[in-house]
Amino acid sequence: MFSNQHIKKTLLPFLKALPFIASCTAICIFLGAKYVLYTESTFETSAKIKLDDINTGASSANLFKNFDVFSNTNKIAAEVEVLKSRVLIEQVLDSLDFQVSYYRVGRIKKTEMYEQSPFQVQYKNAAFTGKMVYLKILDTLGFEISLSEDFENIERGRFKEWVEFEGTELKIELNKEVIASKKSFHLIDTYGFVIEDQHSYIEQKVIPYLDVYPTKDDVAVINLTYTGTNAKKAAKFLNKLTKVYVEDYVRHKIHTAEKTVEFIDNQLDQIGKELTKSEAKLEGYRLDERIINTRQETETDLRKIAQQKIQLANLKMNLSAIDSLHAYMQTAKNPLDLAPNFEAFNDLLSTEIIKKIKALKAEKKDLLIKYTDQNEKVTVIDDKLKDLTDYLKESIQNTRKNLQTKYNNIEQSITEAQRIFDYLPTKERNMIILERDFRLNEKIFSFLTEKRTEASIAAAANISFHRILKDAKPAKNPSSPKKLITIVLCAFIGFVGSSLLVFLYNHLSSAPADLQDLEKNTNLPILGVVKKQHKTNNQDFDVLAAELIQSKLINSNCSVAISSALKAEGRSYIAQGLARSLGNLGFKTLLVRTNIEKQISQKGLASYLEQEISCLTLIEQAIKHDHYTEIKAGSTNTSAIALFFAQNTPKKLKTLQTHYDIVIYDLPAITIAKESTFFMQHAHINLYTIVSKKTSKEFIELAEELQAKYELKNMHMILNKVHSASNYSGKFTGSGFNYSNKPLGICKKALKYFKTYVSS
Repeated sequence: MFSNQHIKKTLLPFLKALPFIASCTAICIFLGAKYVLYTESTFETSAKIKLDDINTGASSANLFKNFDVFSNTNKIAAEVEVLKSRVLIEQVLDSLDFQVSYYRVGRIKKTEMYEQSPFQVQYKNAAFTGKMVYLKILDTLGFEISLSEDFENIERGRFKEWVEFEGTELKIELNKEVIASKKSFHLIDTYGFVIEDQHSYIEQKVIPYLDVYPTKDDVAVINLTYTGTNAKKAAKFLNKLTKVYVEDYVRHKIHTAEKTVEFIDNQLDQIGKELTKSEAKLEGYRLDERIINTRQETETDLRKIAQQKIQLANLKMNLSAIDSLHAYMQTAKNPLDLAPNFEAFNDLLSTEIIKKIKALKAEKKDLLIKYTDQNEKVTVIDDKLKDLTDYLKESIQNTRKNLQTKYNNIEQSITEAQRIFDYLPTKERNMIILERDFRLNEKIFSFLTEKRTEASIAAAANISFHRILKDAKPAKNPSSPKKLITIVLCAFIGFVGSSLLVFLYNHLSSAPADLQDLEKNTNLPILGVVKKQHKTNNQDFDVLAAELIQSKLINSNCSVAISSALKAEGRSYIAQGLARSLGNLGFKTLLVRTNIEKQISQKGLASYLEQEISCLTLIEQAIKHDHYTEIKAGSTNTSAIALFFAQNTPKKLKTLQTHYDIVIYDLPAITIAKESTFFMQHAHINLYTIVSKKTSKEFIELAEELQAKYELKNMHMILNKVHSASNYSGKFTGSGFNYSNKPLGICKKALKYFKTYVSS
């Protein structure tokens, strides 16, 4: 489980980089706001239509019961396709003023001005459609138009006058109502208009942005949504679409009803003539032939014959079955071994005989297990079986004879009954035919009359079976881009992106961030750390001085060389601070600057080494501070290497050191000045400065290489510019590792934490 110190050290880079993260987040929010501002906004509006149900309303009439059934998904899907059809959309566009689209042209984006344009365009014989025509209003009298946004090949014109442009006659007038409705309207500006091609407009601006779908599969309610660049224009289109759909439905219904009435009228005319003829024929035939009503007698005879024929058919089936059974019983060697068809021979006695025969056969099988066929018990059963079988055969033969007799009698009775119809007069048959034709024509005429009445009512009822449940309203806020979501997303991207950069910077960099990182990259001892502060931090240098004393590195006439690999790594700052702290502890301390190349023309160490001045003179001319003395490097025409590597230089430096307890040499960067290694080689203590999050791994390894190569004495490292939240040793992090008074109040505490973790 992670310790509190581990969590703090993990979060410390992010807290330190909080201004960077906040700046990146603010920049992303600014870019998101600009994206929302300059991206063309789209507005979404919606409407609802309830389709007619066959179980309610006028559509439940029988005539239209198959026309308006919307109770299943297939019918709803069909109406969805009707609403999306090009035919319906063309009717909508023909009734709207979408023929010309007007825009205000800005430097970055174009904004559509539906019903808010300060001018109106009329045209004849449009030679170009779907192209943006740029218009620059010069004043209230004239204008310039061009197909190029840079206004190349311009055509000038005056308002209310026809002008020919690219083969098209245009007449542009100022829209005074719009201009008067707006206070301080800036008329002189750049605008644009597009003469729309209906086919392209439908394909590019309507169909891709029109969505029609049912609310549910089994609910006859359709939702319509349309997205456009102008809220008012989108709502107007959608409202017109629903209205045209309902009107088209009414027109289709009325047209269908009128066609139905027309068809029925034609049929009624023909059937009426046929009915009149049938009535005349029937009446004339009755009068001519003096016909009476004999239908009842005829129907009785026919019913009797029909019943007899049914009986005859049943007898014929039974006779056929009994013939088959009789033939089987006569030819079979062992009757009843198989299962013959007894359908026509199923009286109770026969059934009992058959059961008895089956029982005897079963008994015989049991006896044959113990006895032979000649056994007396077996022969007795055989005799019984023979008697029963003979009786059954005789019974079947007698039954067959009885059925045949009944069949012959019924057949003869039917023949005699049918002879009655041979004597029916022909006039009766003709009468039946005439009455049948009359009734048929009468029924057809009545049916058509009823349907004509229903169709006439439907044609006269100029109402819609559909209802518009929700009208489209102009959207107040754009559907895209969504300002809040876009800005929040940009803020999230900025925060996450900057945090990721901070993470990569801290984890991919080879430079140590704290004491633990430095210990992992070097085997040299670490004297201590110097925290990054906005003002002089004497406490850190006091700790370094105390560490030198406790480690027993300080002795009489001791020299300390403070170096670094690169420039601007704080060695001079550390040298000065360490000199001050050692001086406070009672040591007579001298700080010697050795970077001759940087010095202006003055007396200093270089003059002493060149024997221009004596040691005592150098000491007298040194800068006296409160607790230590400082000697500048001075200037010389001799190179630094020739000066410091001279044979008598070590002796002169030792002479200078005899006047002080501690001499601290502030050396130039090792990678730049070779002379730094001279002082390091002759110093009693070598302090190598590393800057937190700056000095890379190869320069840390350089210190170990120099120690091994030149056998440097008491080589220690100092980690400079560690986070101010670290304690004096650099091993712990937190605002509580000091004895400063804790501020009272949330604001003061927050300010302290900000100064400790962020601003430092």
